[in-house]
Amino acid sequence: MRKEKTLVIDDRGNKLTFKIQEMPATRLMDWIAKALLLLAQTGADVPTGAGLDAAVKYFADNGFKALGTLDYDKAKPLMEELLGCCYRQTGNAEERVTLATADAYIEDVATLFRLEMEAFALHFDFFQRAAPSDTPAQVSIARPRRGSGASQTTPM
Repeated sequence: MRKEKTLVIDDRGNKLTFKIQEMPATRLMDWIAKALLLLAQTGADVPTGAGLDAAVKYFADNGFKALGTLDYDKAKPLMEELLGCCYRQTGNAEERVTLATADAYIEDVATLFRLEMEAFALHFDFFQRAAPSDTPAQVSIARPRRGSGASQTTPM
């Protein structure tokens, strides 16, 4: 069963109830890969050569803050995916939060940021609690070579 949490946010005097639900494992893995690739392109010191555990731990420790180093247009789809894990609850009804629908009931931008941060925390809290694997998975990312248009594959 996917992890979920419910929170009530005071949005300028309106009490809004939201459910945040964990992404499926394959979708989360895709999200992590996209985020790590984008971070590597910025020159972030994403660990390499130590397996996936080290890279994901780096992201869990620094990820949300590190997303601030990304170009807005590149970070926006990642943030929208986090927001897509959030559902507004009213009575017995649930509605997925999207940028297209949020303005109908959210007035304060802080509510949107809080939902994104809570969704991030729901997905990455297990990395901070879990011990690293004895057999880390090996993945490679393509990093641009400095001073050339070519890319080099770096094992992680």
